[in-house]
Amino acid sequence: TAFATQPTISSFTPTSTVTGATTVTITGAGFKNAAGTSLVSASGVKVGGTAVTTYTVDSATQISITNVAAATVSGAISVTTSAATVTSTGTLYITPTISGVTSSVDAGRDITITGTGLAGTNSVAWNGRSLVITSASGTSVTAHLPSDASGTGKVTVTTAGGTVTSSGSVTVYTTTPSIASFTPTSSVTGSTTVTITGAGFKNAAGTSMVSANGVKIGGVTATYTVDSATQITISSIAAATATGAITVATSGGTATSATSLVITPTISAATANVNVGSDVTITGTGLTGATAVTWNGRSLVITSIAATSVTATIPTDATGTGYVTVTKIGRAHV
Repeated sequence: TAFATQPTISSFTPTSTVTGATTVTITGAGFKNAAGTSLVSASGVKVGGTAVTTYTVDSATQISITNVAAATVSGAISVTTSAATVTSTGTLYITPTISGVTSSVDAGRDITITGTGLAGTNSVAWNGRSLVITSASGTSVTAHLPSDASGTGKVTVTTAGGTVTSSGSVTVYTTTPSIASFTPTSSVTGSTTVTITGAGFKNAAGTSMVSANGVKIGGVTATYTVDSATQITISSIAAATATGAITVATSGGTATSATSLVITPTISAATANVNVGSDVTITGTGLTGATAVTWNGRSLVITSIAATSVTATIPTDATGTGYVTVTKIGRAHV
């Protein structure tokens, strides 16, 4: 039997593998001499230019790769012997895997993907959106999320060895506040419950993004709690509050509701007896912004308006007994 002294690679199988423990069989010649001694140099078997972690020279015509280094990228196999270096005509593809991803993160920040075969990552996408790769190694990739990203989605990583999708999802918290709706659409002042639904109220760490005194109705600060990234509950509305839009101010900006929260007026009492030409005083809540006062169906001239009281003048020709009505922004209370 004649033993070749010049190494050759005729084939290898399989044509793709993961990093770490594996089995790739190289078939060729010139790997051992007639005495059965290996001719392959130390660290003489490489994939994509990176020495494999472990291999065995099985015979003059076969080498078995048993462990591929984590930093290896897809590339040709080369074998170096005391005679020469030979390179395969085909590529051994390193298949990427994902073992974990950052579960929650704020928009405009980096996410970290861990796994294997990630060196040489060409692209990373979250929820179908391309991300900017900031670093990549054999076992991890970091990529930057757009500042307007929001929602939950999976991550995909593409290398020369293929594309892999994470099994877990990444939840991205927007840093820009928005108000989608609130309920109910009308309320009284004082103790109440108004629920605001939107986004950007808490960050990924669960910390409130809402500024101090950051929730207002018609420009007047309300008492509130930030329940989650998507919900705020107003628990008390200041007496001076008038019907108006709800605003939420955070470190990322200010959101304004598309519609107004209507502050419904209430009357708790009115002057029981009064002389004509004198003022009647109406007390209650939500009276700021009163647009009309009537007595017994007759319009009165409003002389003063406060959150909890309105005064209006009885005409000089008035006489009799009747109810007082206060109207504001399309709402009336008798």
